[in-house]
Amino acid sequence: MKVLTSSVQAVEELVSFLTRNGRMPYLVLGLMPEGEFHHKFPRKPKFSDGIRYESIPMGDTDTKIPLLRGGSVMPPSKEDAAAILAMAREVMQVAPSATVVIHCNMGVSRSVAAAALFRAVEFGPGREADIPSQLRKDAGLEDFEDLSPLAILIRYGDELLGRDGRLVAALLSDR
Repeated sequence: MKVLTSSVQAVEELVSFLTRNGRMPYLVLGLMPEGEFHHKFPRKPKFSDGIRYESIPMGDTDTKIPLLRGGSVMPPSKEDAAAILAMAREVMQVAPSATVVIHCNMGVSRSVAAAALFRAVEFGPGREADIPSQLRKDAGLEDFEDLSPLAILIRYGDELLGRDGRLVAALLSDR
């Protein structure tokens, strides 16, 4: 599986590039609350026909944040983490060599945490320590410190996968 993360501003261009080069993503997953599209990006991303887009609305903190225009941005829930894990299992069953693109606002927190959960499913138990280096490789970075996986999603994923803190230790030990 190839798992790429992106900002919302760059996701359409990335998906277009992949598609032109014969790597049309099996899945594009967006992790942004509905309200964020109005403030940070004028619309939800659009893709060519045949590209599956799923969205799990969530904020990028572990607390509820009120919006100035009313309503609030909700933090990720355990159900959100379960939905991400279910998508990862589906990809592993249906198209294990497929490309998955995950975006959030900046491409460094929610999307990286979701990519880590995809890798945890792919690698299986016992290989949690390999995930940070794979995420660096996926992102083309030398240092894992350039990535900031959203802690609450990692904690929920660790619990749901029964990893007894190994995902947390591998991905959040310095945070």
